[in-house]
Amino acid sequence: MKAARLAVLLCGVLMVIIPAGGALSADISSDEEGDRIFQVLDKNGDGRISREEWDAIDANKDGTIIPEELERFHFRASRPYRWVDTNRDGYMDREEFLNNFSK
Repeated sequence: MKAARLAVLLCGVLMVIIPAGGALSADISSDEEGDRIFQVLDKNGDGRISREEWDAIDANKDGTIIPEELERFHFRASRPYRWVDTNRDGYMDREEFLNNFSK
């Protein structure tokens, strides 16, 4: 019985994670997908990405998230994404993220 409940739960999680069509990819140009990626990067949910949160994804700590680093979280990227803090407050907020990473 526990296995059946676990299978149902897993299916529910996958339905939320996997977009329609079954592709584990994101079109960063859409606000919805941009928001999803932002939420993944914003680990503590405070509405902004700290340098520490960014570095947790940036495996080689070079300030750039390359497609291979982002794919660990089931998002596909066509180009590297650099740390961008346009207002110099030490964080990347949602607006900075979406403005600088949309195509």
